[in-house]
Amino acid sequence: MLKIKWTEKKLSLIFLTAFSIIISFLIIYINCSTNFNSWVDVYYYLAYSLKFAGFNGGYDSYLTPLSPLIPFLNSLVFRMGFIGEDSIFIITGLFYILGVISSYFLFKLRFNNLISTLGAILFACFYIILHETGNGGFDVPSICLCILAMYLIMGKMKNTKYFYLGFVFLALGFLAKFTSMLMILVVFIYFLSKEDIRENFKLYFKKVFFGMIAFVLTTLPYFIYLWYNKLPIAFLGYAEAMGLGLKGDLYNHYLYYIIRIPYIIYEPHLKLAKFLIILVLLGCVIAIYKFISNLKNKKEINEYDNDKSEKNVKNNDKNNNTKIDKIKINNTKINKTKNFKNKNYKIKNKFPIFLLVLSSVLIISSFLLTYVLAWKYTVFLFFIAIILFSYGLNKIQSKSKHINYNITMFAWFFIYLIFFTTRITKVDRYFIAFLPPVIFICIYFINIFSEELNSFKTWLLKSILFNKSKKLIKIKKAISSINFNKLVPLLIIILFLISPVTYFSIDKHDSTVDNVKDTVVWLKIHDPNYKEKVIISDRPFYSFYLNKNILFMYRKGDSKNMSDFLKNENATYYITFNSRHIDDYNLIKQFGKVCIFEFGG
Repeated sequence: MLKIKWTEKKLSLIFLTAFSIIISFLIIYINCSTNFNSWVDVYYYLAYSLKFAGFNGGYDSYLTPLSPLIPFLNSLVFRMGFIGEDSIFIITGLFYILGVISSYFLFKLRFNNLISTLGAILFACFYIILHETGNGGFDVPSICLCILAMYLIMGKMKNTKYFYLGFVFLALGFLAKFTSMLMILVVFIYFLSKEDIRENFKLYFKKVFFGMIAFVLTTLPYFIYLWYNKLPIAFLGYAEAMGLGLKGDLYNHYLYYIIRIPYIIYEPHLKLAKFLIILVLLGCVIAIYKFISNLKNKKEINEYDNDKSEKNVKNNDKNNNTKIDKIKINNTKINKTKNFKNKNYKIKNKFPIFLLVLSSVLIISSFLLTYVLAWKYTVFLFFIAIILFSYGLNKIQSKSKHINYNITMFAWFFIYLIFFTTRITKVDRYFIAFLPPVIFICIYFINIFSEELNSFKTWLLKSILFNKSKKLIKIKKAISSINFNKLVPLLIIILFLISPVTYFSIDKHDSTVDNVKDTVVWLKIHDPNYKEKVIISDRPFYSFYLNKNILFMYRKGDSKNMSDFLKNENATYYITFNSRHIDDYNLIKQFGKVCIFEFGG
């Protein structure tokens, strides 16, 4: 029999795979068996799927700006004859498994096995991910593909096959949701912030160039589809218009995604979210204190080295009495050289600090200017600032192995924060686009906090109290056996593993969906020739359920204007969520909020 070596990595992967499969299955099962209100956009995606499958799903003018990957995958199921909303719930739900496992590998590039597992569990159990998984939306599939892409690009650069595959997955992430295009900037920052960028610029340029070719080739079929059907590249106009228009108050503009963090983490149980945030803030304070202390220590070490070299010269003078005159001459030259070098050191040491201060101001400014400028200008300003910041940081902490990784994650977070802060419409699900770097920030500072607890434990065990008191020997042994580097992450993992139980207890049933489906069944019985009639609605549900082109129109204006519009379109039926009277149209049936008006001439 073959003996399997059960390493920590294998055990973590088996556990994460099993956990993500179970959670994914439960979410898909609940969503498919419950009439829950996924949100209106999903029915546009279903109509897009019908169009890819060769059916008339209607709403053509609304479909062009939509990302094509999920509707295309769903259309393959439709082509096999399984037409229903369940298929899109299953497809989007399965990406959850990919995201959990990929997040483990992405964090493993930076952290040990336990902290990486913690990061994957946080991704799996954050409320926003559980809520948006398997509901037909694009956000979770897109971020899962982007996580896998960044792992392959950052972790497999020496393996050309997997490295370029990362750009393929990045392209698929873009096709899953167009906002993932910004990940290209994150990739550029990853390479430009490398400490050896000057020495290996040609190598990195070559790799990124061929990677972008792989990206373009992957997206090419979609653009051929647009060209063949004479459709515009609508997402470019959408991106151009992003953020234009009246903005809300400054508080909601700048702080929306900051104040929503506890709800993003776990809205059903905010105490759990606040507990995690407190640990992260403690780790952040410790990290800032250590960084400032390191800068001071470097200055003291430099001064100490200069003093030490002068003492060594004096000792040499005493031991070599026969060569005093020569040594004095040499000492004068050495001291001049040392003074010159010391001055140069101070100049070089100040310049990186100046860059850090300047770039920090520019980074903050890029965020504050989102209320004034379009996102492309603020993101460009941030791009320049983060490159300057990385240069300064590499000069100060040249021996650190993880500066490049840390800066890349920070850039990922800030680029999307700027982008979605600029957007007028703000919703929690947009947070998913920069959730991985948020989780990175969490586990980074949790790791620092747990290490500091271990340091405090060591100091406590060496204290006079424990060394002299015989009564406290047992307590000393108990404390010495605690490893906070493992205890703290394990505690958080256990708490978040329990959290999905609360989520699954939430009743997701929505009577509005029942009303919509009842309306469709009733209309088919009431008018078997409904496919030959003109139907207008203020919701996109009915085009999918009736499998015909339904004109779309929100109810605006007074009764007469509405009546004139409907008659001009020769509309027989108008299905709306508004029960107000319409001239020449009779309310013939109502299910809850859903009303059916029929032309009564």
